[in-house]
Order: sequence, then structure tokens, then C-alpha cells
Amino acid sequence: MFQETIIEIIQRVESLKQKKRSIVELDIKEIQEEIQETLFTINFTPDTINDMDLEEVTKLNVSPKEALGLFFLTFVATLRYELSYNSFWVGIEDALMEFEEDNNTFFVDNYFDDSEPNSYLNQAILEAIIRFNLRDGYDNGKPTDTLLLQMGILNRFTNINYWLTSNSKNSIINELTDRTHENFSDTFFSGWKIIQQYSQSLLTKDITINHLKENVWFKDFNLEDLLSSSKVSLHSPLISRDDIKSDLFLESVQYKNDELEFTLNGGDFYSLDLYDNNYDIFIDGELKSKLLKDENTNKFFLENSISIKEPENYKVKIEIKDKLTEAVYMEDFVLFDFNHDILIFDEDGRWHCDHNRKLDEKKVYSILIDSDFEVNTDEDNISEYFEGYVHLITNITQDSNFEADDGDEFQFSLNFNEQIKAPLWLNNLELYAMSDFLSFDEPIQYKLKYNKIAISARQTDELIPIQENISIVRWTYTGGCVYDLDSIDEFTYDMDLTFDILLNRKNTLKIKINDKVFTKQLNVTLIEKTANPKYRTFLRDKDDNLELLKSSNKLTQFDIAQKQIIITSCHEDFVKQPELKTQILRDKATIFDRFEVNKPFYLKNYPYYEEEISSVKKIYDDIRWNTFCSISINGIVKNYDENSSVVTLHANENEDSTLTLITLDKEYKLHTNTPQAYSNTIDIPNNTLGFCFVSNNEYLGSYFIEKSLDIETIFTNTEVLKFLRLSYFPFAEYFNDTGYEKNRALREKARNDKKKAKRLLRICIKDNPSIFLKAFLDEEFTLNDTNITINFDHSKTMVEQILFAIEFDEEESIKIIHEIVLNRWQEKMVQLPMFLIYLLNQVKNDRYYQIFLDELSENIETPDDVNEEFIERMINALLSNHKIDRFEKINIKTITQGKYKDFYIRKAINKIIEIKNTPLEVKENDVED
Repeated sequence: MFQETIIEIIQRVESLKQKKRSIVELDIKEIQEEIQETLFTINFTPDTINDMDLEEVTKLNVSPKEALGLFFLTFVATLRYELSYNSFWVGIEDALMEFEEDNNTFFVDNYFDDSEPNSYLNQAILEAIIRFNLRDGYDNGKPTDTLLLQMGILNRFTNINYWLTSNSKNSIINELTDRTHENFSDTFFSGWKIIQQYSQSLLTKDITINHLKENVWFKDFNLEDLLSSSKVSLHSPLISRDDIKSDLFLESVQYKNDELEFTLNGGDFYSLDLYDNNYDIFIDGELKSKLLKDENTNKFFLENSISIKEPENYKVKIEIKDKLTEAVYMEDFVLFDFNHDILIFDEDGRWHCDHNRKLDEKKVYSILIDSDFEVNTDEDNISEYFEGYVHLITNITQDSNFEADDGDEFQFSLNFNEQIKAPLWLNNLELYAMSDFLSFDEPIQYKLKYNKIAISARQTDELIPIQENISIVRWTYTGGCVYDLDSIDEFTYDMDLTFDILLNRKNTLKIKINDKVFTKQLNVTLIEKTANPKYRTFLRDKDDNLELLKSSNKLTQFDIAQKQIIITSCHEDFVKQPELKTQILRDKATIFDRFEVNKPFYLKNYPYYEEEISSVKKIYDDIRWNTFCSISINGIVKNYDENSSVVTLHANENEDSTLTLITLDKEYKLHTNTPQAYSNTIDIPNNTLGFCFVSNNEYLGSYFIEKSLDIETIFTNTEVLKFLRLSYFPFAEYFNDTGYEKNRALREKARNDKKKAKRLLRICIKDNPSIFLKAFLDEEFTLNDTNITINFDHSKTMVEQILFAIEFDEEESIKIIHEIVLNRWQEKMVQLPMFLIYLLNQVKNDRYYQIFLDELSENIETPDDVNEEFIERMINALLSNHKIDRFEKINIKTITQGKYKDFYIRKAINKIIEIKNTPLEVKENDVED
């Protein structure tokens, strides 16, 4: 039976296409019992397996010893669901003895020594690894890691929440998910990434389970237990969950034909939540590839790998753009990481940063290295890159005896002799700095300590001084190196806080242990111990210059077009619950796509009338937000001097085009003229309330001298309202909350004035809603010879906000719907779902229901995770009291403006129909014969 079983295992192994293999990839579940029962029937002789007749096995060019090693690895893999990490070999030995017949302990007696494989079985495992190209994790002659590499993780999920962190990964998971490691597994990495995304609430449970059921490394686990364990709180302000790794990765680095070439490739791009079928990928503004959708799996793939030859910079800007050339994703991709200092790659393009990695003595290597290092090599083999900060050294072999020295304590040579592994305790180091308030004027103290939390039963940080005999021989961080290493006392160091450090917290420590130096990369945990999160907003331009927004938090349209926005928070909430980093941007009127704290993003063509930008941390149940900034739509208008009535413009990209100036005077009359610009300045008429520039019938910029125009005048004049809409007039002034005043009397006056303005605005619109509707739903503004198309998208959210604040009775609602149908505004009204559902609920008429249902998409997409409880809340809010709680209003807007808005709008309208057609219950005692 042994021979039959091992032949089947051999055939399964050799059918695998992977470069490196693991037993779990054989998918042996169906023959698990057969493998285990083999121990009952195996016909061992009193000596060793060498004495067995394995004629059929040897015909497959497999020796008896290799067969024994493969069988043992496969048998242990069947115990994956029973074994535990802390009693690994005891569990294997117990299982071997349990499966042997009649208390016969032959296998353990002959192949084990002190509860571990003896030298013969060890040699058999090594020979099987080589013969079948299995993943190898031997360290100091012990096969523990090798066996675990055959299984991935065991059916023990207690620590999985720690392993999902950047600092505390299990060493086996590290190897299986590290693309540069020879034990990397694409399928394990894919499954691990899915668990990461679920743990950070980026994927629903149903989608996660569907993916894991297709993954050979995870499909047979109790997935409910696995996923619930992955979300268990870390109980630590220091340990944060891993960043989701970029879908684009560095595939190879080569030096050929006298050119340095980096090649990028892509994963499945599932985490980006893309919706179209194809996208363009730009590298530093140049189209390099496309992202295409596999219609069978709904995953995306690169049309071709991306080649970057002879790069001028150590990083490149990657942008994924949709059909409208809007960037849906962007990142700065680092080709050479200065924090690592050293990048080693061979002639085939295989690369790694770990300079302790055992290299192939038959290959030729190249090295990218910080130019601070002195090297013993021929100068003809050295080239400069990245403005001379990095040297490329080529044509290095085992015989080159290559050595490098940083002039201090860090020296290294290439390792062609032994497999060197970093000690496990390095995974438990924490680098952190805590302060009541982080200031750019005062240094902060970095502390490096050993954290026992991941290896103890306690669930809170156990920070203790480092007791190992180690020293830091090189420390690089964002912006430079720590040169005065002698000043590091008890592994603490005072670091000046800079913008760069706040945004990029990567630190790389070269730690010397005895005569070996190991690299440990740590993201410093900065904690600001304020009662509430403190946000800072940065602007970053195309040259990577950073500007911290001042207390005014005012951005212009020019800022939005030219710069990236970055929002930071170092509050403990964001460290302990890093899923909060992924939030939703909102203003008072609309909800934007998710953004991540400390990551750059763009607000493309922000169209919402000087609204405040805030964050929504949690949707549907509870909302908290903090104001980040407000937006002023000035376009090309740089500033306006009210004393001289002169406007200064930003450089106009369309300088050859003729500008048209539209002005609103103090009598609320509109005028047009063709102004003359002198050194980007233009004179504006003295009696102007506001003005707008257009060119080729397109809006360019505007400015309002008076921001509180007379409500009764403007809201009873359709053309003036259209001009204000075209010009991005800050209507928010009328319905936003008042700014805080220290003086109580002034504070009360401001509130009362705002209440009066809101009341008057509602009265004006209610008296003649057709004026307001025409001004904001029509698509054209015409004045003299100027005819401009106005995009409805840039005002729809504000329109809904104003209309929803007004209560109309049934008769008024019918008149409004008649006006909508008469002017064919149904399509636009579907984009104002809160107000539309309110109107329909008022009129309760089947004909009107159908008119607006017909405007919805014919192929309405159903969400994968329909939130029935929220649907009830949404409908109850919209169909009952018109005064909806502000938190619930934001919730409703979030879901009725998102990807599945048509689904939820249809749900709400159908609910109105259902309620209308449900007969009233009649009490039994009210019925008379």
C-alpha cells in the first residue's frame, strides 16, 4: 500500500507547475485517510526503508530515501488541522504513534531522536525537497520551518490578528508573501491579501469567503472562525494592521545592454473597487499600459508589463485613469528605497534587499547601493544614478570577494555560503514616539523597545528594554540618516519633526548582532495624546514641495488643479483602529469616494460653492467628522484688490483665447464686455457685486465682492440665479452653520441673522418654485451674444439641499411635478433622490411613480451586501417626518449618491407604492352587520 500511495503523491507533485511547491498545493484532502492508514500497513523491515522493495517507485527516478522524505512531509501535512505551533513536534510524534498498529512504534523508534527527526529522516526530507523542488526553510539543520512551509498556517487562529500587522508577521507568512523570497507563493499571497482586505472592512464577508473557498491554502479551514479572528482588536496603541500591498509590484531589475531596467507588473487590482472595463496606466505622465477586466472573474490584469529604463528619479508617479482621463488611483512607486541602502539583483532580474540572503555561486550579480559606501571593486563597473546619490556596481561574482563599508560600523560582503535567518525576536521590536501635541518647533523622542504582546497571553503592550547584546550601526529615515549614532542612549533618540517625517514614517535600522548585521524596517508609531483627533492638511505640488495649510484651511480651485491634498492624523484612534484610515470625504451637500489618511489624493474640479470638506468615519450607524478645509472656486482668479478694482489672474493656459467678462452690478443687472489684460491684470467696473470670466463659452473663473446678496432679489430672477450658478456663487453662506464667535452677543446675532436668511430663502422659493427650478435645472445661460452650457452636476447637490429644507403640501407638490414633466427634467430629478421621494410620497399617484421609475437604469445592479436594516431606516426617514436628523441625512446621501443609487431609489419608490396600495386595518369592533 505504501508504494501505491507514494506513487500517487509523486504524480500529484510533478503535475504542479509552480517553480517552488508545497504539499498543501497537492490538494490531498480526498486521499488524507489513505495517507494516514498507510502507517498501519507499511511493510517496514527492522532496519530502514532502504531494505524495502520499491521497484515501481524507482522506475519514476525516485530513490527510496526521497520517497520516505516525501511521504513524511505529506503525512505531516494531513495533520494541519490538529497541530499547534507551541507543541509542533510533540503533536507529530503523538500522531505517528497513534496511527501505528498494535502499539508498534517502529517509525518513531527508527526515524526520531528526542522527539525530532533523526539524521536519516532529516537527510530524506532534504533529498525530497531537492528532488521535487519543494519550499525549503531549513535553519541550523532543523526542519520545522520546512514542514510549516508545506502547510502555510495551521488551523489555529489565535494570533492571526497580530500576523496581519506590519511588524509581527509569522516568519512563514513572511516568506510566503514576500515576492523577493524564493519561497513566495502567489496563491497564498492572494488569499492573505483577501484576509487583509476583510480585516480592514474593505471586503464583505460573502465576497471574502467566496474567494477563500477557491484558494487551496485556505479553503478547508473553518472560514467563519478564521475571519472573526482576523478582526479581533489588537488592544495595542502601537501595533497597526498591515497596509494593503500595492497591486503594482517590482517584478525584476536588470542591467543589460548597458541599461538599468526596472520592470513592474500587477496583481488582481481587486482592492481598488474599479467599475469600468479598461483603464490607462501612466508612468510620470506617459501612457505605459492598460488595465483590462476579465469578464469571467471580474478581476483586472495588466495588458503588458511596464518597463522603466534608465530612470532619472528613484521613484515614479503611477496614475490609473478612466475614459474621462480622471485619475481613479495614484501612487508614488519607489524603485530604489534609500531606506534600504542596498538592492542586489542577478542576471535574470531576480532581486532582494536582504544582504544576508544566500546567493547562487553560479550567477553574476549587480548592486544598487548608497554612494556613501566605500566598495572594493573596479571603477569601470560603477555607474552613478539619481544625481549621484546611488551607485550601480555590475559584474560581481563569487570570486569578486565584494565588500562594502559605510565608514562606521556597517560592513558587509555578499553571502554565497550559508542560509542566514534573522532572529525571531526582531519581529517584536516597536519604534514609537508619544506626545501631548506634536510640534514642528520641538523634537520628539523616538523609543525602540521589545514588545512581548505578540508572544504572551496578555492583550496589552508589554514594552521592555532591549536585553539582547545588539547595536544600531546604521539608521535611515525619511529625509536622511542618523549620523550621531553614539548619542542613541538606551535605544532612544531625539528626532526633529518635519513634514516629511509626519507623512512618511518609514525607518530602516541596521542592527548588529554578534558579527552579523540584519535589516529591520519599522514604521514609527507617532501618537498625539489629545482628547480629539488633530488633523493637519498638506498640499503637495508636482515637485514634491509640501505646504501645511494654515488655520484658515482655504483652498482655491487653482490649488485643486495643481496639487495633491494629504490629510494626517496621529491620534490613538487611528493607530489602534487603522481601518479608520479609510474614510469618506464629504461636504454638506455630497459624499466623495474613500480616501486614506496620510495618503495623497486629488479633488478634481471640486464644484460645490465654497463648502467645507470633512471626513465621515463610519457610515449608516454613527457619523463623526472633522473639518479639513473649505474650497473657494476662483478658477483663474488669483486675487482682487477692492481699493483699485483690479483683478490679478493666474497664468491662463488659453492665453490666445478672448476672455469675456460678465458682471453683476449693484442694481442686479448683468453686463458683458471683452476686457484687455495687462500683465495678467484686468480692471473691473466700480459698481460691481461680482464678476465671471468665460472663454469659448466655458467658465474660467469668478469672484464676488459681496457674498451676501439680497435674497428677495436674486431668488425671484431666473437669469441672475443662472449667472450665480454659472459663477459658483457661495450659496453656502445662506444655509451653512455660522462661524464660532467668542463674544456671546455677536454669536447670538450671527445665529439669528442666519435663521432669518434661511427662512426668507425658503419663502422666496416656495412662493414661486418654477423660478428656482428653471434657474438650476436648465442647461443654458444666454446673455447678449454669450451662450454658455452649464453642467447640472456642479449644482445638483446644492439644489437638493435647498429644496429638501422646504416643506411642500400635496397641491404644491403636484404643481412642482407638473413643472418637471412639462420641462422634461425627470432625468435630473432622479439625481435629487431625497427631494424626489419626498414629492412622490406627498402626491401618491401611480402615474408619477412610473414616470420616474422609467428614468432609472434598465439594468440596475444589486449590491453584493444589501443592507436591509439601512433600507428600512432610509425609507422610514424619507416617508415620515420631513425633518430628518442630520446624521441620518448624511447616511441617506451616502447611499443614494453611490454606485448602487438606482437600486436604493427603486427600493424607496416601490415602498411608497406598497404603502399606498396596502388597505388600512379595520378594527373588529368597528364592523357592523
